[in-house]
Amino acid sequence: MAKKNKEDKKVEEISEAGATLLSWEAEEFSQVERSWVWYLVGAIIALGLVVLAVLFRQWLLAIIVVLLALVLFQIVRAKPGKIEVKLTENGILAKGKFYPYQNFKSFGIVEGQNRIEIDATKAFGRSLTLPFYETDEAKIVSLLEEHLENVAKKETWVDKFSHALRI
Repeated sequence: MAKKNKEDKKVEEISEAGATLLSWEAEEFSQVERSWVWYLVGAIIALGLVVLAVLFRQWLLAIIVVLLALVLFQIVRAKPGKIEVKLTENGILAKGKFYPYQNFKSFGIVEGQNRIEIDATKAFGRSLTLPFYETDEAKIVSLLEEHLENVAKKETWVDKFSHALRI
């Protein structure tokens, strides 16, 4: 019974979206190729931190480093899934959910990357990051500008750091 209600809500959201103006499919994130050297250096750093933690009898720190190394390994080995994005008359359909334009205040194309960041109107509202790779950037911008303010976006220091480490 609960599953039927979820399906009804999804159908309601899709009908609320209106006609599709532009749609595309993209990978959730870009896959970075890493050589065996990258993994070796990561393992040596993790092992060195564990050895230091054990030498200083910081057992909890040693456990945390091992767990973080395992989590990081899982994250970098993950394969990107495909997401379908649709710009519609009344909002954005992405990741199987409808987001009305009135929930957002502005958007911007991140310099040097093929992704759109859409900022929520509320302080703790949900912002969206949507990848696009082979979709016409000018068409996306013109459709979004009808509803949202276009602001310049730059790579954050976190983006730069993660690119430098190839995470």
